[in-house]
Amino acid sequence: MEKLLISTQELDHLLNQPTDFVLLDARPTLAYLFSHIPGAVNVNWKDFSDPASPMKSLLDSDLTRLGKKVGELGISQNHRVVVYADPFESWGDDGRIYWMLSYLCHPAVQILDGGWFKWKQEGRRIERGPGKSTPVEFKARVNPALLMAKDELKERINPKSSEMVIIDARTPEEYLGLKSSGLPREGHIPGAVNISWNSFYNANGTVKSAEEIRKAAGQSGVTEEKEVVTYCTGGVRSAWLYFTLRLAGFDKVRNYAGSWMEWSRDLDLPIER
Repeated sequence: MEKLLISTQELDHLLNQPTDFVLLDARPTLAYLFSHIPGAVNVNWKDFSDPASPMKSLLDSDLTRLGKKVGELGISQNHRVVVYADPFESWGDDGRIYWMLSYLCHPAVQILDGGWFKWKQEGRRIERGPGKSTPVEFKARVNPALLMAKDELKERINPKSSEMVIIDARTPEEYLGLKSSGLPREGHIPGAVNISWNSFYNANGTVKSAEEIRKAAGQSGVTEEKEVVTYCTGGVRSAWLYFTLRLAGFDKVRNYAGSWMEWSRDLDLPIER
């Protein structure tokens, strides 16, 4: 299995090596400027959203524009990429960046296990202020097997496929339609099961073992044979759950990036509460 996580100790060692790698900090800009891991470049998942859509959840479909933005971070296909956020002060933003780069066929992306929380708790070195990247060329292409689109999902739930599990990565209150999201409708996609995106963190922000993840996911009907679709409100928490399931060895996972932000707006689509 590919190594999707990197430990704080491994990253600290990597910072001393003349290795071609790019470190991405996916936290809010103000938090990044206050302090970050040395050499990190700040990245915001919304910068890669479709500029023609009011829904930030939708990824830009212009590959030339996407490739240019990724390249401006100093990332080429030949760079190793490590991304981190704070597991307890974010919505899984590092997972969204991981998913996006994987969708754009970058071959070597990892997430820092425990993120900024663990790095800071261990008293490791930091720096302050803006970072600097050297723009390079990144030729974007896509792996459609990692993205679920609204129209395809609509076809797959009517009738519901026994070969697919839809996972709502939001809180139980959001899933049940008991908490207002400010969107046109509340509830969930018909047939979806609820696994909250942050279910698999340890107390220090690291991710639970593959065995623990597989056991919990199995109780919701997730198996290696079935295709899995994750969604949330804006495709960020679901991207983290996508990463978590991939980490546990589930290969047939797709993120519905449009998520509830898109689904709830289409009044022709069914919902459950």
